[in-house]
Amino acid sequence: MKKSFSLFFVWLLAMMCSAQIQVASTGNVGIGDTLTTDVKLFVNTEGDYTAGIYSVIESTETWAPAVHGIAKYTLDRQIAIRGYALESTTRNDGRSYGVFGVAGNRSSGYNYGIYGELAGTADGAGVFGTAALHPPKINGKYAGYFYGDTYVTGVLTAGELTTLSDARYKSNIQQINSTALTKIAALNPVQYTMLSGNAIALANTEQSDTASTMTMTTSNEDLARANKIHYGLLAQEVKELYPELVHEDAAGVMSINYTELIPLLIQAVQDLSEQVSALSNSSNASARKQAPKQQASNAETIAATLHQNTPNPFTEETVISYIVPTEAQQASVYIYNMLGEQLSKYDISAFGEGSITISANDLYAGTFLYSLVVDGKLIDTKQMIITQ
Repeated sequence: MKKSFSLFFVWLLAMMCSAQIQVASTGNVGIGDTLTTDVKLFVNTEGDYTAGIYSVIESTETWAPAVHGIAKYTLDRQIAIRGYALESTTRNDGRSYGVFGVAGNRSSGYNYGIYGELAGTADGAGVFGTAALHPPKINGKYAGYFYGDTYVTGVLTAGELTTLSDARYKSNIQQINSTALTKIAALNPVQYTMLSGNAIALANTEQSDTASTMTMTTSNEDLARANKIHYGLLAQEVKELYPELVHEDAAGVMSINYTELIPLLIQAVQDLSEQVSALSNSSNASARKQAPKQQASNAETIAATLHQNTPNPFTEETVISYIVPTEAQQASVYIYNMLGEQLSKYDISAFGEGSITISANDLYAGTFLYSLVVDGKLIDTKQMIITQ
């Protein structure tokens, strides 16, 4: 009797399994009441998709993954889920995705197309990207770590942005040559608007890309970004002066390393400071030769003052105010370019509080220096900017 019951149980289990698991002549397996010809392993009965494995789950549990992988105690590479989309030879049609994640329509701010988390106490990264075959060891803990060139078309926001600058990683360290000021002055700052992200993407799309016919929509963010005014330099022009600061990718698109432009600006300011100091010393020496000898009682400090021009920057005209002691013999305001070259001179005839008006038509768009010299002594130097 017991033996007969056991045989009946085995037969019943087999009948139940045969109703839930179906195997086609092609070797495809269906778990559920549907078997498809396009899916190697089909779980559940919903959806219509061509895939190696297709899984659908409906659950009220907190965590209910459609696919869940766990890897334990592997000798070398421990991989829970691996995506591999690679042809043996290069093809110029279609697109491949090792991992393709889509998420949305849940609590706002908590939708993640791909989520990576670094757990445990060892160093590493929640998300790692590399274009190299042998990525390096990661020292530290990072939410994201990219080994190789990284391209961002939108806004990149960072609480703090640093550049590797450890002297131990550098060689052939030399002082920047004395041409920095001349080259910086030759740069042409411009304002501009950028093409939208879609326009850039379409411009870089290969004609053989069979997936490029998909519809591309323009978001409100794209429209706002396309209308936003930006300020910068043109890479083609910078390349003529500083080719080391310009990067050109495989498609010929150029970008500028603005970070390394900062040391050049510092050097240019230092060179300009030396020129202004030399100009001041020259003016003082000239004044000592030309100014008449004064009594010791008159050798008090000259209470002369030079004020910042207003408005600054300006497009049409600006006013430079000053104070020249009434006992002064001679006073002038000099205008210089950023190379220290004198452009104009305004002699002051009425001493005390006064002002002069500078017209933008007498100069050009750019940055200038102006100095007040009283009885051959440089009182002060300030900066003014003319915009277009």
